[in-house]
Amino acid sequence: MTAPDVHALLDAHPWIESARPDATGGTVRVRPAPSALAVRPAPGALVEEFLDHWGEVYDWTYGKAEARHADDLDLSGWRASGTGEPFPPDHMREWVAHTVGLILAHRPRHVLELGCGTGLLTHRLHGRVAGYVGTDVAEAAVERLDAAAIPSTAFVRAAAHRPDAPRVRAAMERLGFPGGRADFVVLNSVTQCFPNVPYLEAVLRAAVASVAPGGAVLVGDVRDARLLPAFCRWIEEAAAPDAAPDELDRRAAERAGREAEFLFDPPLLAGLAARIGAETGRRIRLSVHPKTMRADTELTRYRFDAVLRVDAPDSPEPDLVNWDDLPGDRAAALAARLGRGPARVRGVPFAPLSDRPGAVTAAGLRDAAGPDAAIVADPHDPASLAVVSPAGSAAAPVEEIAPDPATAHEPFAAFVDRRLTEVARTVLRRAGAQSTIVIDLPGTTGTDATDADGADTDATDATNTDATGTDATGTDGAGTDGAGTDGTDTGRAGTGLPLRAAEVAGAVGTDGAELTAFLRRLDEVALMAMCAALRPAASALGNGFTAHDLGDRLRVADRHRWILRRWLAALVDAGHLSRTARDGYGWLLHVTRGQVATAGRALAEQGERAGYPAETTAFILSALARLPELLRDEVQVQQLLFGGDGATAADGAYRENGVNRYLNAGVGEVLRWAARERARGGPLRVLEAGAGVGGTTAEALDALSGAEIDYLFTDVSRYFLNLGRERFGDRAGVRFAAFDINAEPEGQGVDTGSLDVVLSANVLHNARHAPRMLAGLGRLLAPGGLLVFVETVRELPSILASMQFLMSAAPGAERLAPGDPRAAEERVFLRAAEWEELMGRAGLRPWFRLPAGDHPLADAGLHLFVARREPR
Repeated sequence: MTAPDVHALLDAHPWIESARPDATGGTVRVRPAPSALAVRPAPGALVEEFLDHWGEVYDWTYGKAEARHADDLDLSGWRASGTGEPFPPDHMREWVAHTVGLILAHRPRHVLELGCGTGLLTHRLHGRVAGYVGTDVAEAAVERLDAAAIPSTAFVRAAAHRPDAPRVRAAMERLGFPGGRADFVVLNSVTQCFPNVPYLEAVLRAAVASVAPGGAVLVGDVRDARLLPAFCRWIEEAAAPDAAPDELDRRAAERAGREAEFLFDPPLLAGLAARIGAETGRRIRLSVHPKTMRADTELTRYRFDAVLRVDAPDSPEPDLVNWDDLPGDRAAALAARLGRGPARVRGVPFAPLSDRPGAVTAAGLRDAAGPDAAIVADPHDPASLAVVSPAGSAAAPVEEIAPDPATAHEPFAAFVDRRLTEVARTVLRRAGAQSTIVIDLPGTTGTDATDADGADTDATDATNTDATGTDATGTDGAGTDGAGTDGTDTGRAGTGLPLRAAEVAGAVGTDGAELTAFLRRLDEVALMAMCAALRPAASALGNGFTAHDLGDRLRVADRHRWILRRWLAALVDAGHLSRTARDGYGWLLHVTRGQVATAGRALAEQGERAGYPAETTAFILSALARLPELLRDEVQVQQLLFGGDGATAADGAYRENGVNRYLNAGVGEVLRWAARERARGGPLRVLEAGAGVGGTTAEALDALSGAEIDYLFTDVSRYFLNLGRERFGDRAGVRFAAFDINAEPEGQGVDTGSLDVVLSANVLHNARHAPRMLAGLGRLLAPGGLLVFVETVRELPSILASMQFLMSAAPGAERLAPGDPRAAEERVFLRAAEWEELMGRAGLRPWFRLPAGDHPLADAGLHLFVARREPR
């Protein structure tokens, strides 16, 4: 493809402002469209997608409610960054009390909280204010709080930048907010999910516009960008206390570079507020407050609260006193000085950030100062505190703070680079081209992203983002005889469509032997990691221990006990564990965590040579390193996929590897055949279940290019539906809708007998009752219609020790329904023969599957199944 062709293709995409290929088209510099990056008057496409991602994460977290200690203390999602362990409830009670104290110090009557979460503040403000309106993007949180029917409150699903949304305004008016404004607006522990500074400014503008004169805005629980290096070093020192200083510096720098949350400092906030004040004519003053909890955690060390007072009356200017000038016992001298009249005692060294002698904690300073004084942080120096009395004199004009250099860590640039690279690759791939993509973001020189193989991403069902199930090892795979073909296909494996599909799939050039060798090694390392995780408890119990004893000793969460039992079965099968009498086990293979780490380090390079996504390898290895915490439910696998160190792990988990390319090519050929069969009977009617990020969708739509189609892209996740609209919304004949394979299909807007093809990839194992699910999908097919799906057909140790944690049901719920053939053995995946038997019972005649048993990729354990609906 020529350079002008590449230029024209990419320039046509609405997210791309310009694409500048070199003379050969081998390298293309892509600049995003300003409209996609905009935050005002409404978020652009890339900003909206970034926000949707965080909305999905919190919707899932709040929906699970796994740390719900009481109705008013749901701490779901509150975990330490370094260990993944939950913050102690008493510490979080202090955290909440500190924040509530900041709010009530202003004696508000009407409070608007943007990002109310699980209602930690709601329950404590209720009854102490006349009206409270809370908004959040997480539907699960809003529905639960709304159902609680707390008097004088209202809850609305809305983003932080939309306090002016009609439903929010209506709620405020209904609760008697004077003039439709609050006298206190709360933005607490939400800014870390913002993409960048412009979005923060947009939210701040909306918040200031929503507050009445004399009111205030709390921007709370902010991660201080100036302290990011210190925070990362602190985390790494705790994880590896014996590491050399240079090594700790290297690890800390890498962690900081991977940081997926938004951080900023008080001068940046002051600068934004100063600009807003100048443009709107509103006077804004700012005070910065340290956390005053007693425990030394990342919350007390590295976060701050900021209160913006809007059009507030002037307060008396206190006398300035230096902390170092206080005589003798400084705590006693402080109390005495505050008792003599207004004062600002400044220059107090903040322990543990300051190494000055006599440094004090914020909690200690609060105790010494008494309840009528404010403990504030120096906006210019995070290691310095001050005490102000009266508390109303704590705020300073934002113009006085703003001239300081501002600091921010913005995750949006990395997100845009990753996402726009994927979009550009997909556009070129559809045209049969490939290039090195360089993204030119405003203010950057661009970053390289070479697309060596035109790889696209693969799809999963969002009820369980089990993408790595497509990348695991397995056995079994003989092709089966089929029936029900056109005049060309005889229905025998190896002829007609089965032969063509196998030939097309084989032409993608995957080195099956190298890939399956890597996957076998990945499984071996996963089994080693299981041994290392279980060894301390097994040694303490001695030979003859039961699964129940081991679970109690390891403190395995009830909902993950089934995974422990599957581990034991897998270790017995591998010869790493022996069975004893009376359901006991013993003689576990001795493996250390150091041996696991050594074996894991060699995997990344081997995987890349085999065409396996490096991000997926890194994710699985990170899970193997945290198996005890995963078993105890102290760390959720979603954290490793979507947050913190695993910011790109989810993207990597969805990327194609050699197995996916082979199977997707087969899917494409099946759909081409179906379109030809349907050519004289109207559009080909396709429903793709659990389309996810659209990896299989892209292959399917490429195969159907030029055909008349009615293609329904479905998922249970709003995030993936939005992603699908952005990737495929401009394709004629493609529609989008929510669809759940575990619900009755006819009740979801799809008529019985209305489809020619039902397609899914790595989704159907999420069924709670596989026979019922297959029967339901079969009813949607017209006579002769095709069920086309990709599935793993055996248990995979690498997945059993990572993604399988997503399959655990919420506490008190059942993972599999009674009567499902996997229930007795607590399996996730059906065997190939079981799929074919269940399809037969559902009136679906198995036709063929790929790869055949003698193909090198058969050992990968992932298969394409094709079945036809029997005539009624």
